Amino acid sequence: MLDRNTRSPKDHEARVGGSPVNNLLIAIAVFIITVLGALFAVPHFIDWNSYRSAFEEEARNVIGREVQVDGDVALYLLPTPYFRVEKVRIADTATPLTEHFFKTESLSIKLSIAPLLRGVVEVNEIEFQRPVLGWRRTPRARGTGRISPRR
Repeated sequence: MLDRNTRSPKDHEARVGGSPVNNLLIAIAVFIITVLGALFAVPHFIDWNSYRSAFEEEARNVIGREVQVDGDVALYLLPTPYFRVEKVRIADTATPLTEHFFKTESLSIKLSIAPLLRGVVEVNEIEFQRPVLGWRRTPRARGTGRISPRR
C-alpha cells in the first residue's frame, strides 16, 4: 500500500509540466505564434512615409522616368506581402514632372512569397485606382490623347 506522501516520478512529471518533448512542442508553437503576430503587427507601427524617397528612387531606376509619390505609403507582410502608395505621378520623358505621363490615386503591388524567400522580388498583381494615362503630340504622332476610367 502506498503512503499519501509517496509519489511516483510520473506524478511529479505531470505536476511540473509534462515531458521534455511536450515542452519543446509548446515552445515551438509559442515561437511560431509570436513570429506570425509580429509579422501582422510590426508593419503598422513603422512610418513607411519616411521611406517615400527610397520608393521613388527605386521606381525611377526600374522604369527610367521621374516618379513622385504625394500620398501615403504602406507596406504589409501578411497575408500576402504587398505595398500601397497613393497619389503617384510618373513624368513624361521629355518634360518635367509637372506634365505627367501617368498618374493614379493609388497603386497596390502584391508580391509573390516564394521568390521573396530566395531574395527575388516578383510582382504577382498590380492594382490601380483611378489611373490616367496621357500623351502629347510629337512630330511623328497624329494626335494627343488621354486615357482614363469612366466616371
